[in-house]
Amino acid sequence: MRLDVVVKVTKLCNLRCSYCYETPWLDDPRRMKLSQIDALYDRVAEMIAAVGDTSSAITFYWQGGEPMLVPASFWKGVYERQDRFEARDGVCIRNELQSNATRVTDEHVSALRGRYVIGVSYDVANDNRRTAGGRPTARLVETGIERLRAGGVQLSGGIAVVSTANVDHAASVVKFYLGQGLNLRLLNIYTATDTQPAVARAAIGWDRYIDFCRNALDEPGMREAMSAGLTVEPFTSAFRIRRLTEAGAAVTPSDGRREWVLLVDTSGDLYSAGDAYDTALRYGNVFDDTLNTLFLSPARARRIARARERIDSICASGCEFFGHGCDGAYVGQCTPEEERAFAAAGRCYLSVIAGMERN
Repeated sequence: MRLDVVVKVTKLCNLRCSYCYETPWLDDPRRMKLSQIDALYDRVAEMIAAVGDTSSAITFYWQGGEPMLVPASFWKGVYERQDRFEARDGVCIRNELQSNATRVTDEHVSALRGRYVIGVSYDVANDNRRTAGGRPTARLVETGIERLRAGGVQLSGGIAVVSTANVDHAASVVKFYLGQGLNLRLLNIYTATDTQPAVARAAIGWDRYIDFCRNALDEPGMREAMSAGLTVEPFTSAFRIRRLTEAGAAVTPSDGRREWVLLVDTSGDLYSAGDAYDTALRYGNVFDDTLNTLFLSPARARRIARARERIDSICASGCEFFGHGCDGAYVGQCTPEEERAFAAAGRCYLSVIAGMERN
């Protein structure tokens, strides 16, 4: 079993990025307790036992808000409590903490080193990422990255959100990440464009995102770095799908049931990541409910039905990769905004970007 668990430990944040879908909660100081982390681990352990897989790879993505506003002692406790997984043969646990890197302390460096890998959030052309007081953050982020590296903390890579601020600056984004030797995820703005005007103003459409990706791929050194092993999404996944298809692979189309990314909100509410915060699709609460209650909930049944509808309407209607290099799960668990964009285009981002490899 392979599973990613995104855990929103806190919503509190020192930044006010214009496109942040967590904006209504960024002043909320509440955070998870270690006793609640124990309950979360119990649910994950139950999933491993229920699947019965002798080899399970679980990645916990610890997010916020800003996780480094939480004391370093908490992160030590989170890691130490994972010894229950170490006792299970074949279970591999990985911890990645996603940070804006502006609040790195010596205590955090000591607590994280050797225990966590750090993903940084940095758009390079950074006008949409500012402090609560409106100040720019680029230098703060780069200083934080330097401090983590100097302290021996492993960096996994970075997320660059593609927005109105950097959509015309693909060269700057690529140059920074290649220069740092960091994996990269080029992420279109995530959800909330329906409900938050500031997010909608910073968002870009399908065509501009695709153009940004094409420009990034064509930057000097990008293809060579990927050939040498650097992971750059969405290219890495899209090109893998293309190669599998060309090799004659056959995969069973997703029925929407397999969970590959779950999101746990600060309150313990559990969602499929693409449907986060839609209360009609809330499975239940990992702190209070059993695994059976969560996975047999009417909300999860609705989520599965929606995933099937998305796959049937977008993937099965003629995508050359569906059923070959791709099972459709990416579309099945996309966000509502992505679903609209994919439906309008008749295909998903990955299917378009897969074709860039040969260009």
